[in-house]
Amino acid sequence: MKDPRANKPGKAELEKEIAQLRQVLDVERQAILRADAKALSQLAVEKERVTVRLVEAAQAADPETLQSIEALRKEVAQLARLNHELLGQLYQHYHGMLEMLVRLAGQQGNTYGRSGLMDVSGGGNLGKPKLTV
Repeated sequence: MKDPRANKPGKAELEKEIAQLRQVLDVERQAILRADAKALSQLAVEKERVTVRLVEAAQAADPETLQSIEALRKEVAQLARLNHELLGQLYQHYHGMLEMLVRLAGQQGNTYGRSGLMDVSGGGNLGKPKLTV
């Protein structure tokens, strides 16, 4: 008779996936600190891939294995929360700088639409240079 745990991921496999997620989060943090939007965009895709694999492995693991990696899980969750907070601060700084530049350029109106995306439709006159003679 086959051992029912034979096909379940073990502690080593889960630790490997958590280590990969931690590595992606470390690289993400450096990209945030450099304000490297292109790298952050690419890392989001990689982070999703690693997270999906980790979730699948965790769902298939037995409770004892999950309990054995609890400290690692909490550590990586804390890294993810810190990165999220940094991203929020980065967004606030960029948003504030853009609003200041828009005001200095003499443009009026909102620069962001209801969706949070930049309004380039002309409502805020962003992207359309103001001609002065």
